[in-house]
Amino acid sequence: GMHDNGAIPGPLTGAAAWLAALSPDLASDFAAANADRLAQAAVELPSPGLRASVVSGILARAAAQDIDTLPGQDLTPLAHPGLKAQLADRLDGGLSNAGELWWIAGLARGGQCRELTALLVQEVLSSRWPPWARRAAAAAVADLGEDADVLRLQDLARLGPADDPDDDVLAAVIEAL
Repeated sequence: GMHDNGAIPGPLTGAAAWLAALSPDLASDFAAANADRLAQAAVELPSPGLRASVVSGILARAAAQDIDTLPGQDLTPLAHPGLKAQLADRLDGGLSNAGELWWIAGLARGGQCRELTALLVQEVLSSRWPPWARRAAAAAVADLGEDADVLRLQDLARLGPADDPDDDVLAAVIEAL
């Protein structure tokens, strides 16, 4: 039932997620192409390699601006032993769009990648990102960082309406502090 590009039709996503949980080797062909759907399926993937493949697919699609954000989605089931390195490579290589920052922040929170806090603080403080992406990164800093990391965010509470028109960043800073 897969399309030529490896995408699974929407109604079959749940069955594919269960197949991936039961037999990770069979899922290796479609995991990256269906990464966002597998993340949404709420099925725990038992293989760290499969979880890494799903994360790679998410990050590649985020870089290509071909994936929507999933507000409220628990990304904890995608944590795997190499997640910190996977995310650090993206952060060190330079992000190309706000969706990448949003996904990296959510995955870092889900995987408890505390070592990425300093890199996330840099991205939150960067005015090049829109408020919705900065809010996600600020929430990750609040969850993962030490008090000193969180205190670095307090200057963002002074952003004006031009930089934070809906007070997304302000709300994240208030929640963090």
